[in-house]
Amino acid sequence: MLYSRPNVCFKRFNAEIGELFEKKSCEELQVTYKKDEIVVLCRATPAALPTNELMSTPSTNHHSIQITLIPEYPFRPPKITVNNDTYFNFMKSDSPRINTLLFRNFVDKCLTKITITNSENWKPTFCIMQIIDEIRLINNIKIIIKYLMCLDEICRIHKISEDVERIILEYILGDNNIIVENGVLDNHIFAKCKGRRVNI
Repeated sequence: MLYSRPNVCFKRFNAEIGELFEKKSCEELQVTYKKDEIVVLCRATPAALPTNELMSTPSTNHHSIQITLIPEYPFRPPKITVNNDTYFNFMKSDSPRINTLLFRNFVDKCLTKITITNSENWKPTFCIMQIIDEIRLINNIKIIIKYLMCLDEICRIHKISEDVERIILEYILGDNNIIVENGVLDNHIFAKCKGRRVNI
Protein backbone atom coordinates (compact mmCIF):
# COMPACT_ATOMS: atom_id res chain seq x y z
CA MET A 1 0.00 0.00 0.00
CA LEU A 2 1.50 3.33 -1.09
CA TYR A 3 -0.27 5.34 1.54
CA SER A 4 0.49 4.36 5.13
CA ARG A 5 -0.81 7.15 7.34
CA PRO A 6 -3.82 6.60 9.65
CA ASN A 7 -7.26 6.22 8.06
CA VAL A 8 -8.57 9.26 9.94
CA CYS A 9 -6.02 11.52 8.21
CA PHE A 10 -6.75 9.89 4.87
CA LYS A 11 -10.48 10.59 5.33
CA ARG A 12 -9.69 14.17 6.25
CA PHE A 13 -7.62 14.58 3.08
CA ASN A 14 -10.35 13.05 0.91
CA ALA A 15 -12.89 15.45 2.39
CA GLU A 16 -10.64 18.44 1.66
CA ILE A 17 -10.04 17.39 -1.94
CA GLY A 18 -13.76 16.78 -2.36
CA GLU A 19 -14.41 20.34 -1.14
CA LEU A 20 -11.96 21.76 -3.68
CA PHE A 21 -13.72 19.90 -6.50
CA GLU A 22 -17.18 20.79 -5.24
CA LYS A 23 -16.51 24.52 -4.88
CA LYS A 24 -14.42 24.58 -8.08
CA SER A 25 -11.90 26.76 -6.27
CA CYS A 26 -8.97 25.66 -8.40
CA GLU A 27 -8.20 24.76 -11.97
CA GLU A 28 -6.21 21.75 -13.19
CA LEU A 29 -6.36 20.04 -9.80
CA GLN A 30 -4.01 17.04 -9.60
CA VAL A 31 -3.15 14.72 -6.74
CA THR A 32 -0.13 12.40 -6.65
CA TYR A 33 1.44 10.17 -4.03
CA LYS A 34 5.15 10.08 -3.22
CA LYS A 35 6.00 7.59 -0.49
CA ASP A 36 4.29 9.02 2.61
CA GLU A 37 3.62 12.41 1.07
CA ILE A 38 0.60 13.60 -0.87
CA VAL A 39 1.26 16.29 -3.47
CA VAL A 40 -1.60 18.57 -4.51
CA LEU A 41 -1.03 20.60 -7.68
CA CYS A 42 -3.45 23.27 -8.85
CA ARG A 43 -3.80 26.60 -10.57
CA ALA A 44 -5.69 29.23 -8.60
CA THR A 45 -7.14 32.50 -9.81
CA PRO A 46 -7.12 35.56 -7.55
CA ALA A 47 -10.11 36.19 -5.34
CA ALA A 48 -12.58 38.88 -6.33
CA LEU A 49 -10.66 41.89 -5.06
CA PRO A 50 -11.61 44.32 -6.26
CA THR A 51 -14.40 44.13 -8.84
CA ASN A 52 -12.98 47.11 -10.74
CA GLU A 53 -11.68 45.96 -14.14
CA LEU A 54 -8.63 48.19 -13.77
CA MET A 55 -7.22 45.66 -11.32
CA SER A 56 -7.37 42.76 -13.76
CA THR A 57 -3.73 42.01 -14.56
CA PRO A 58 -3.11 39.01 -16.88
CA SER A 59 0.33 38.26 -15.38
CA THR A 60 -1.25 37.78 -11.94
CA ASN A 61 -4.41 35.97 -12.97
CA HIS A 62 -3.12 32.50 -12.15
CA HIS A 63 -0.74 30.95 -9.70
CA SER A 64 0.70 27.46 -9.94
CA ILE A 65 0.48 26.06 -6.40
CA GLN A 66 2.02 22.88 -5.04
CA ILE A 67 0.95 21.77 -1.57
CA THR A 68 2.82 18.78 -0.18
CA LEU A 69 1.11 17.11 2.73
CA ILE A 70 3.78 15.62 4.96
CA PRO A 71 3.09 12.52 7.11
CA GLU A 72 2.50 14.76 10.15
CA TYR A 73 -0.31 16.66 8.42
CA PRO A 74 -2.70 18.04 9.72
CA PHE A 75 -0.72 18.44 12.94
CA ARG A 76 2.08 20.22 11.08
CA PRO A 77 1.70 22.59 8.13
CA PRO A 78 2.31 21.32 4.60
CA LYS A 79 5.18 22.36 2.35
CA ILE A 80 4.13 24.93 -0.23
CA THR A 81 5.54 26.34 -3.44
CA VAL A 82 3.98 29.06 -5.58
CA ASN A 83 5.07 29.40 -9.20
CA ASN A 84 7.94 26.96 -8.56
CA ASP A 85 9.29 29.07 -5.71
CA THR A 86 8.98 28.68 -1.97
CA TYR A 87 5.96 30.18 -0.25
CA PHE A 88 8.40 32.11 1.94
CA ASN A 89 9.84 33.88 -1.12
CA PHE A 90 6.34 34.52 -2.46
CA MET A 91 5.48 36.38 0.75
CA LYS A 92 8.64 38.34 1.46
CA SER A 93 10.03 41.47 -0.17
CA ASP A 94 13.45 43.10 0.10
CA SER A 95 12.15 46.45 -1.12
CA PRO A 96 12.01 49.08 1.67
CA ARG A 97 9.30 50.97 -0.20
CA ILE A 98 7.07 47.91 -0.58
CA ASN A 99 7.58 46.96 3.05
CA THR A 100 6.71 50.47 4.18
CA LEU A 101 3.40 50.34 2.31
CA LEU A 102 2.76 46.81 3.57
CA PHE A 103 3.28 47.68 7.23
CA ARG A 104 1.50 51.03 6.98
CA ASN A 105 -1.66 49.63 5.42
CA PHE A 106 -2.06 45.94 6.02
CA VAL A 107 0.00 44.22 8.69
CA ASP A 108 2.07 44.86 11.79
CA LYS A 109 4.49 42.02 11.15
CA CYS A 110 6.16 40.37 8.19
CA LEU A 111 3.80 38.15 6.18
CA THR A 112 6.00 35.16 6.91
CA LYS A 113 5.28 35.65 10.62
CA ILE A 114 1.50 35.88 10.36
CA THR A 115 0.75 33.30 7.69
CA ILE A 116 -1.32 30.37 8.89
CA THR A 117 1.41 28.08 7.55
CA ASN A 118 3.89 29.40 10.10
CA SER A 119 4.46 26.57 12.58
CA GLU A 120 3.62 28.91 15.47
CA ASN A 121 0.24 29.81 13.94
CA TRP A 122 -0.72 26.49 12.40
CA LYS A 123 -3.69 24.59 13.82
CA PRO A 124 -4.87 21.10 12.83
CA THR A 125 -8.23 22.64 11.90
CA PHE A 126 -6.65 24.62 9.06
CA CYS A 127 -7.12 23.05 5.65
CA ILE A 128 -5.95 23.20 2.03
CA MET A 129 -8.77 25.57 1.07
CA GLN A 130 -7.64 28.12 3.67
CA ILE A 131 -4.06 27.95 2.41
CA ILE A 132 -5.20 28.64 -1.16
CA ASP A 133 -7.40 31.49 0.06
CA GLU A 134 -4.43 32.97 1.90
CA ILE A 135 -2.26 32.79 -1.23
CA ARG A 136 -4.98 34.67 -3.10
CA LEU A 137 -5.21 37.24 -0.33
CA ILE A 138 -1.46 37.86 -0.33
CA ASN A 139 -1.54 38.20 -4.10
CA ASN A 140 -4.29 40.80 -3.78
CA ILE A 141 -2.24 42.73 -1.24
CA LYS A 142 0.69 42.71 -3.67
CA ILE A 143 -1.53 43.99 -6.49
CA ILE A 144 -2.84 46.82 -4.32
CA ILE A 145 0.69 47.79 -3.28
CA LYS A 146 1.71 47.88 -6.94
CA TYR A 147 -1.13 50.32 -7.66
CA LEU A 148 -0.29 52.36 -4.59
CA MET A 149 3.27 52.79 -5.85
CA CYS A 150 2.14 53.70 -9.37
CA LEU A 151 -0.47 56.14 -8.12
CA ASP A 152 1.96 57.78 -5.73
CA GLU A 153 4.48 58.29 -8.54
CA ILE A 154 1.88 59.69 -10.96
CA CYS A 155 0.56 62.12 -8.38
CA ARG A 156 4.08 63.24 -7.47
CA ILE A 157 5.07 63.90 -11.09
CA HIS A 158 1.86 65.72 -11.99
CA LYS A 159 1.51 67.43 -8.59
CA ILE A 160 -1.94 65.99 -7.96
CA SER A 161 -3.42 66.87 -4.58
CA GLU A 162 -3.82 64.30 -1.81
CA ASP A 163 -7.61 64.60 -1.97
CA VAL A 164 -7.70 63.71 -5.66
CA GLU A 165 -5.18 60.93 -5.05
CA ARG A 166 -7.44 59.44 -2.39
CA ILE A 167 -10.48 59.59 -4.68
CA ILE A 168 -8.58 57.75 -7.41
CA LEU A 169 -7.44 55.11 -4.93
CA GLU A 170 -10.95 54.59 -3.57
CA TYR A 171 -12.22 54.15 -7.12
CA ILE A 172 -9.59 51.49 -7.81
CA LEU A 173 -10.18 49.61 -4.57
CA GLY A 174 -13.95 49.96 -4.38
CA ASP A 175 -15.37 48.93 -1.02
CA ASN A 176 -12.83 46.19 -0.35
CA ASN A 177 -10.67 45.89 2.75
CA ILE A 178 -8.00 43.51 3.97
CA ILE A 179 -8.11 42.46 7.59
CA VAL A 180 -5.82 40.76 10.06
CA GLU A 181 -7.49 38.69 12.75
CA ASN A 182 -5.63 37.82 15.95
CA GLY A 183 -2.25 38.30 14.31
CA VAL A 184 -3.01 35.90 11.46
CA LEU A 185 -4.08 36.80 7.94
CA ASP A 186 -7.85 36.49 7.75
CA ASN A 187 -9.22 34.66 4.74
CA HIS A 188 -12.15 37.05 4.29
CA ILE A 189 -11.60 39.78 1.73
CA PHE A 190 -14.33 42.08 3.03
CA ALA A 191 -13.78 43.76 6.37
CA LYS A 192 -16.08 42.86 9.24
CA CYS A 193 -14.57 44.26 12.39
CA LYS A 194 -10.89 45.15 11.93
CA GLY A 195 -10.87 46.51 8.40
CA ARG A 196 -8.08 48.88 7.47
CA ARG A 197 -8.51 51.40 4.73
CA VAL A 198 -5.39 51.87 2.70
CA ASN A 199 -3.35 54.94 3.65
CA ILE A 200 -1.32 56.79 1.05
